[in-house]
Amino acid sequence: HSEILVLFQRRFGGVIYMAKRGRGNQRPALQWLVEGEQGKTAARQLEKASFVKRQQLQAAASWPLTGSLRRHAANNLAKMKQEESSHQFHCSWAYVAGFFDA
Repeated sequence: HSEILVLFQRRFGGVIYMAKRGRGNQRPALQWLVEGEQGKTAARQLEKASFVKRQQLQAAASWPLTGSLRRHAANNLAKMKQEESSHQFHCSWAYVAGFFDA
């Protein structure tokens, strides 16, 4: 869904590049990259609309400036990416009913 990457780039800046070439049964993959203050702004805005990646976006929005703190933040972010965040979601009957009302 490359369209969403273009929308993100238009709204927050950054670049879009080919992360993987398609080969055999593997599909090509595009990646959007935004850094610095633009990246922090994007993380703060996207965090408001995210449930699954909220903790990761909060970490990106408050990314430290110094090297040693960045390494620590990068390690924490890597741990967050490995952990399953679905256990934080509590499904209610109202949530399920929303699928049928739509």
